[in-house]
Amino acid sequence: MKSIRRGIIILTLLISGCSSAILLEKSEVTNVIIDANPSEWKGKFYNFEDKKIGAAYTNDNQNLYLCITFGDFRSFAPVLRGGLTLWVESDNRKVGLKFPIVYRERRTGDFNRDMLGNREEMRKMFEKRLQEFLENQNEIEILNEENYPLALINKSDNTYGIIADINRFESEIIYELQMPIGTGLINRDDDNLIKVKIETEEPARMTGDFGGGMRGSREGARLQRFANMFEPLELEFSLKLSF
Repeated sequence: MKSIRRGIIILTLLISGCSSAILLEKSEVTNVIIDANPSEWKGKFYNFEDKKIGAAYTNDNQNLYLCITFGDFRSFAPVLRGGLTLWVESDNRKVGLKFPIVYRERRTGDFNRDMLGNREEMRKMFEKRLQEFLENQNEIEILNEENYPLALINKSDNTYGIIADINRFESEIIYELQMPIGTGLINRDDDNLIKVKIETEEPARMTGDFGGGMRGSREGARLQRFANMFEPLELEFSLKLSF
């Protein structure tokens, strides 16, 4: 029954011209608090299993609430390297929110070639970078559809009705967002269908001692696996507002 239902959803979206073949089901949760704690969502996520990423949403008359979970460091690595931009398209209008932000002067890392053969050193380095990254996320950048910055706001002061947070919760990394409905950021139309796209920037070239290593060698394979962790992330889905 589930496979038939999913097939109907995909066919309907393709016929309607929607580029996303995933339609999230609204989570019936109330009193959402934007604090990077997923407890109120009660595990009601659509899981992008190949990415170890989950997504859930709900809405009331005033706001859209979105929660995204990253199951481990590997799934979050592209965000750590390139930041995250969430695009929302409603009523033929598209707006982007860049959060978390990676500032270019902070992108160069303390990675080095010798760490690749030492899992404990790699783990410590990743933990340090991740903690520093999360602690420094205080701003949200609003973008127009041409990716041009319109405003830079504090993540928690409710400017324009936008609130966001990101942090660790147990073994996961949790992203939560509140966006107002009917204020120009998200507009209602006849079908109340919202298209969402999540993407990370192309990572800057890594710095550090990564020279050497013959193609086909064990070291070369480790280097390639390490680089693959930071490949840009792109996910698309749709959701339907209900009131």
